[in-house]
Amino acid sequence: MRLSELTGTRVYDADGVLVGEVTDLRLIQDGPPRPPGGLAALRLDGVVVGGGFGTRLLGYEHRPVQGPALLRRLVGLLQRDTRFVDWVHVLEHRPDRIDLSVRRAELPLIRDVE
Repeated sequence: MRLSELTGTRVYDADGVLVGEVTDLRLIQDGPPRPPGGLAALRLDGVVVGGGFGTRLLGYEHRPVQGPALLRRLVGLLQRDTRFVDWVHVLEHRPDRIDLSVRRAELPLIRDVE
């Protein structure tokens, strides 16, 4: 499976409740070195799950918005229920669905994740 295929996939919690859709991915470069440059391989750490509006947060989910008040409010509204799902909580992933081992309430809000 390609990582790009995850974007837009619906995510369901342990109770079968829709959490939202995958809007972004978080990769960590901590794998074994790969030749020829010797850079570490990437691994999928988790996914960002939003309310299904299909919009990315343009990087603002990674840091507090310091811009104009209107932009700060808009980003706050868009990400108010956006959550981070650590990949260890994924029980099963199929092309149309991702099932989790935890409930929605146990997933951290994206603004609380570094």
